[in-house]
Amino acid sequence: MKKTNASASRAPRAPRAPRAPRAPRAPRASSLILPTMRTFTNAAHSVHSNLRRTQTLAALAPHMLTHPAVRKAYATLTRALAKAYAVPAPADGGFVSVSAIQPWLDVDQHAETVRIGVSLRDLESFKDARLLKVLEAFIGDGAADGSGAEWESSTADYAFTMPNRDYSFTRKLSLADPTRLPPGLRKALSRAHDTLVTLNHWDPTTPSELRIIVNVYAYVKSDSPLCRVVVTGVTERVIREEKKEIVCA
Repeated sequence: MKKTNASASRAPRAPRAPRAPRAPRAPRASSLILPTMRTFTNAAHSVHSNLRRTQTLAALAPHMLTHPAVRKAYATLTRALAKAYAVPAPADGGFVSVSAIQPWLDVDQHAETVRIGVSLRDLESFKDARLLKVLEAFIGDGAADGSGAEWESSTADYAFTMPNRDYSFTRKLSLADPTRLPPGLRKALSRAHDTLVTLNHWDPTTPSELRIIVNVYAYVKSDSPLCRVVVTGVTERVIREEKKEIVCA
C-alpha cells in the first residue's frame, strides 16, 4: 500500500494573533523607599548639623564675657551706680552704698551680643540726679571709661501705669584680629571654628563682631509730681479683613 504524506493533507496554520502589549512592570518597593530614606537622611543630617552649630556657639557664648570691653563696660556701670546711690555716713564721714541694685549680664545663644542691664525704680523724674549720674558714664565727653564717642545711644518710652524710659547704649567690636583678644577667647573661637568645619556645616563661620548693649531701664514713681502718664487722645482702629474660601468646579 502506498503511503501518503500526512503533512500535505493538513490545513494551513492560521496566522498567530499579535501579542497584547505587556503592561508596565510595577516599580520595586525598594525604589520607592530609597528616595524617601535618602530625603529623610539628608533632613536628619541638616537638623543634627544645625543643632551642633547652635550648641557650639552656645558653648562659645560664656567666653565672650571675658572680652576686656565687656568687663570695662560692666565696671563702668557698677561704679556709676555706686556714685549715684551713695550717701554720707554720719559715723566716719565717708560714703556707704545703700543701693541693692546689681547690673546683670547676658549673652545670646549665637554669641554675638552681650547685654548689660540695670533697672532704676522710684525716680522723681527722668532728670533725677541718680539717673543722670549713671547716664553720664556712657554719654558725651564725660564718659567714665573715656569712650563716650564709641557708644551709640537711643531711647524708647513706654507710657503704661507709670512713666518708663529705656536707655540703650551700643558698641560694636571687631573679632577679626585674634592678637587683640584674650587668650581664652581666642582659643574658644578657634575651637568653635574647627568644630563647625569638622561638621561640614554650610556656615562654619564664628562671630566676627561682638555687640555690647548697655540697657538702663528707668521707672518714675507713679505719684511723682514732676512726671506722670496722661491720656492725650484716643486712637480708634477699624480692621477690615477679607474672608476667603476654596471653591472648586
